[in-house]
Amino acid sequence: RDQDRALNALINHQSLPKGSTRDDLRRLLKDWYDGYTWDGQTKVYNPWSILHFFKKSEIQYYWMESGSTAFIEKLFKTGKTYFSLTEEVPAFTNADNAIGDIDKIKPEALLFQTGYLTVQSLIPGLSPKAYQLGLPNTEVAAAILPLINQFEPPKKTVVSIMLAIEIRDRLLRLDMEGLQKSFGDYLAQFTFDLHEATEKFYHFNFLMAMSTAGQPFDVQRHTSHGILDLWVKGKGDDDYIIEFKLFKEEKDSSGNYPVPPREPEERARLRERMATMADKAMKQIDEKYAPSLGRGPGRLIKVAMVIARRDFVLAQFEIVNRDPA
Repeated sequence: RDQDRALNALINHQSLPKGSTRDDLRRLLKDWYDGYTWDGQTKVYNPWSILHFFKKSEIQYYWMESGSTAFIEKLFKTGKTYFSLTEEVPAFTNADNAIGDIDKIKPEALLFQTGYLTVQSLIPGLSPKAYQLGLPNTEVAAAILPLINQFEPPKKTVVSIMLAIEIRDRLLRLDMEGLQKSFGDYLAQFTFDLHEATEKFYHFNFLMAMSTAGQPFDVQRHTSHGILDLWVKGKGDDDYIIEFKLFKEEKDSSGNYPVPPREPEERARLRERMATMADKAMKQIDEKYAPSLGRGPGRLIKVAMVIARRDFVLAQFEIVNRDPA
């Protein structure tokens, strides 16, 4: 409560851009700098970042700039932190947090102690106590994702940046066909040996595109029924819930997976088969996530993203006009 009162006092003395409100600023600051917790319940803002914002009146990666990031880059280069962005971090105990030999400390413990991961929830029934970790906020996610891209870059960096902006714009405009093409073209920039036949690989690269385009998002938003793949804040008060699915196929007689389709007829047939997987993604959103986000201002946009054959994409949208009460 003391934190909220202090923050509101600072916001009330902050000049605002034309057309924005203090509630808009409050939501923005919460998305960017809130989310740190040691028990999974009580959350605090990063004091370094929030004070620097009020000093400079500018959204920036203040925490990343507060010290050297060489150790983070080293962890990313060795691939030891892939879990922290694309799936649940392994169970974490107080014993994991103890520092003995700095060279042997677990990556998740080091990232937790330096403020790049935080407690998401207590895992019940385990002794000693175990916790689920995750990214705390947009500031950390948006700063870390481009770092990873330095070590697994697409073939054409400039083209990929342009495609990332296209992906963001077409998502926000609900341009289904455009989103399919742009995200497929983005995936095609990665060499064959970097592709993985896992949902988390495509989820990860969509996050990369959102980060590159500067779009606010949340990668581990908790609801009463689970953790959704991706939440994106759209124009006004629109919320996008995005669920990713991988459409798997059997290898051919030569032991190879089918190649991306080229002919219009073949593409149409594959999309028809992928539609079942898109329906499954929509059902999962309806059952697990939509009830928790079904009220509030703006629209709720449900998005199913199905990927097949490395870079062939099917996107589906459903728009829900929410009860503002």
